Amino acid sequence: MVLAPATLSAQQFQLSGRALVVLGNDTIPLQNEWVSLHQITLAQGSLVDSVLTDRLGVYVLNATTRDTSALYVSSVRFRDITYFSTPVRSVQFTADTASTLFVFDTSSVGPPLDLVQRHLVIRRAGEDGTRSVLELIVLANRGNVARIAGNETSPVWRSSVPSGAFGLQMGESDVSSEALQRNGDSLSLLAPVPPGQKQLVYSYSLPRERELTVPVDQSTERFQLLLEDTSAVVTGSLRLVGIEQLDEIRFVRYEASFVPAGAPVVISFSDQPFVATDYWWLVVIAAMLAFLGAVVLWWRRVEPVPVSSDDPEVLAARIAMLDESYERERSEMSDGDRTNYENARADLKARLNDALARRNYAR
Repeated sequence: MVLAPATLSAQQFQLSGRALVVLGNDTIPLQNEWVSLHQITLAQGSLVDSVLTDRLGVYVLNATTRDTSALYVSSVRFRDITYFSTPVRSVQFTADTASTLFVFDTSSVGPPLDLVQRHLVIRRAGEDGTRSVLELIVLANRGNVARIAGNETSPVWRSSVPSGAFGLQMGESDVSSEALQRNGDSLSLLAPVPPGQKQLVYSYSLPRERELTVPVDQSTERFQLLLEDTSAVVTGSLRLVGIEQLDEIRFVRYEASFVPAGAPVVISFSDQPFVATDYWWLVVIAAMLAFLGAVVLWWRRVEPVPVSSDDPEVLAARIAMLDESYERERSEMSDGDRTNYENARADLKARLNDALARRNYAR
């Protein structure tokens, strides 16, 4: 991203860069495609400018005002997938910086996605014997094309949940909640996955059982299990690491690296008595998702992930994506769709405000 020439007003700036299509080990210019500039503040998000790339893939975006408190994101849509640049502040633009938007060809076939990390958190049984489970998954596309679903029977990625699991809910992930579908004990991901990593978060409940066989249907580079039932016995491929404390709750932690598909992981639960005051969160499954914050903090501590969902830049990019989708589809939206958009944006905006406040306080 390059600062505009000095002839521009101090209150204006230009953002320039190139859009390139990755083809194998080479790149070619992305010609005659729209690139957009989004400005994101705590109050609102707006589309600042849109231009077509030239024959070399070059674009020059103009902002009439420079808001030093705002984040700016450029985006381009290619093969029905929107790609975003790294969000930056206008005060960071200097003459020696540049931005390149890489886009990728698509394919519904190819090597499977790699399961890089799987984190399984199982809470203690409630009064009715059911247990809430939270899974955090990191998938990696290590190829050079964006993987897309051929159809609902040919998803981008497929996995399993334990037999009898119920109440599946999607948490905050790098894909929409509609992109992960369940059919019996099988989960199917239908969202496109460009080269890089995607994070999935989902929760479900397990029926009353003394023993659980965890499905391991694909090789996993890193597998971690947290059990609130510290008296439970785990047999199979995971080794005992120790005790972790999350949000003042003690968990026993097991882990293993490079777990092959079909590896045994069996949990035999204890019969510890139920204490009502300890389990108010079981009133609704959604309370498990509220526990996610503590899990993510622990996850970052034991294994930093490439991108945090609470980083201001990530939240800003998600607001831009939400705004772009809204502007594209608003004419066909129902009142309920608009309300959902407004609520989702308000939530992201509040979290962005908190994240920026934490960052400023840390400084």
